[in-house]
Amino acid sequence: FVNDLPEELQPEFGNVGVGASFDGKVLIFLCMLYEAFVAHYNAPRFYTELKDNTVERFGSVVSYSFLLSSVIYVLITGF
Repeated sequence: FVNDLPEELQPEFGNVGVGASFDGKVLIFLCMLYEAFVAHYNAPRFYTELKDNTVERFGSVVSYSFLLSSVIYVLITGF
């Protein structure tokens, strides 16, 4: 599949090796994985436990939650 893609659309992984594990971008990636796992796994439960659960209200709660977690991540990485 990858070989059928045009060259400009093919992924590049580079050749930095194990040293890339100590890059700050890895922490961002790990936070994203953690957030995705926790949010997707528990989303149905959060929706059913939400008071006055509507799709619009759930969307607002999710948006504010991501905003709050993003602020916390930025504060932690800033210090």
